[in-house]
Amino acid sequence: MFGSAAATGEALVSLGFILLGAFLCYHSLTRLNAFGAGQTGPGVLPFFGGVVMILASVKTLLRLRSRGPDEDIELPDRQGAGRVAALIGLTAAAVAGLLLIGTLVTLALFTSVELRLIERRSWSFSIVAGLAVAAVVYLIFVAVLGINLPHGLLGLP
Repeated sequence: MFGSAAATGEALVSLGFILLGAFLCYHSLTRLNAFGAGQTGPGVLPFFGGVVMILASVKTLLRLRSRGPDEDIELPDRQGAGRVAALIGLTAAAVAGLLLIGTLVTLALFTSVELRLIERRSWSFSIVAGLAVAAVVYLIFVAVLGINLPHGLLGLP
């Protein structure tokens, strides 16, 4: 239907993300009370995340259908696959870091390390960007919205 095995695989992954997005939307509306009682609830972010996931997956499916039969998907080479694996490992470390060292410190470290090791930016740029991302998150959630971010076991924000 989509030509190559890689294109068929991409289509199946897109269908899976459509189902996951639909589940997020459904769960946000029924269990997390996203828009109940005339105000927004804790399910708003997961709801819109599900909507974005569905739209991006539909766009991918439409792109796959419009592709010619001789066009194939380029899979990452060995170096690209290593970068993908590193990003997955870094993300897993960040989730563990949230529990141990807290949200803001983990976010600054994750951003800095990702930019340096995966995106190959300079250390100075990576550190400044990591601190800037943490500062913006702090300003939005803590200073403006008054939401306390989770602290880790070490008591850091």
